[in-house]
Amino acid sequence: LDEFMVADVADAMILNRLFTCLWEDGLVLVATSNRAPDQLYEGGLQRDLFLPFIASLKRRCEVHEIRSRTDYRRMVQNQGGVYFHGPGASEALRERFEDLVGGTPCIPVVVPVTESRELAVESASGETAFLTFAELCDRPLAAADYIALCDRFSTIAIDDVPIFTAASKSTAYRFIQFIDVVYENRIRLLLSAEGDPEELFCHILTPDQFKVQKADADREVFVDANIGFTKDR
Repeated sequence: LDEFMVADVADAMILNRLFTCLWEDGLVLVATSNRAPDQLYEGGLQRDLFLPFIASLKRRCEVHEIRSRTDYRRMVQNQGGVYFHGPGASEALRERFEDLVGGTPCIPVVVPVTESRELAVESASGETAFLTFAELCDRPLAAADYIALCDRFSTIAIDDVPIFTAASKSTAYRFIQFIDVVYENRIRLLLSAEGDPEELFCHILTPDQFKVQKADADREVFVDANIGFTKDR
């Protein structure tokens, strides 16, 4: 199980019962996570009900902390991806996209997600797609949609990624999920954004970060343990 994380109270409530049944049937769990067991769902709603699962996880699994000074994800430079931000970012992204498709006309494409559901991409050419952030994250999409996009396209351009606030919390979750899927599938990603990567999440803090920075009254912040932790990746 790769990238083990707990994002909301529903997941937290399900996990203990689910894994108790799986372990009773002889499951051997090998998992990776960006968080130690004791940090899972940290600061989450009704976390006390989740603590028995953490205890079971630590009792049934041997925990190894793996540290390295080298971030191998950065060494590959995102397979030639590009990140534009600031004035003119959208125009620069569109120009790079046009260079990639080499003047080939772009057309709408329908991407199958499941047998009963499809995802419409308004502008695509061959294995290269262009979407706005609103098309990607303002709709109720999930991992299955993003996996389908990555199965269909080898290069994806996303225009107009905003700086996230409390009002855009759900879109921030979708964006993080999309980035995880893109990374897992080695897709070349091109982005234009309102700010640099750190600025996109500057309003979102973990509980510990909030304790340190709460005296800063010059910017509006909100606390979310999962997004606040995940942004550092």
